[in-house]
Amino acid sequence: KRDSRIRITTLSQSEFSIRITSVTFKDGGNYTCTQYDDNGAFEQIVEVTVLGQPRISTVKHGKVNVVKCRVEGNH
Repeated sequence: KRDSRIRITTLSQSEFSIRITSVTFKDGGNYTCTQYDDNGAFEQIVEVTVLGQPRISTVKHGKVNVVKCRVEGNH
């Protein structure tokens, strides 16, 4: 069953982007991307850890808002 919250976008022949809206803790886990070509298949596994829900804040027009985001990756 496809999840309508997940969107995969092709950026180039070898680059893709995955976007998950309304993320929950259940979205964490291993994601596998498999590329097939004439030489066979290449597989890359990425572990995603969901630490918590995002916090929504309102910013008045003309004011500054600082967004801190901690990201770790190994690719």
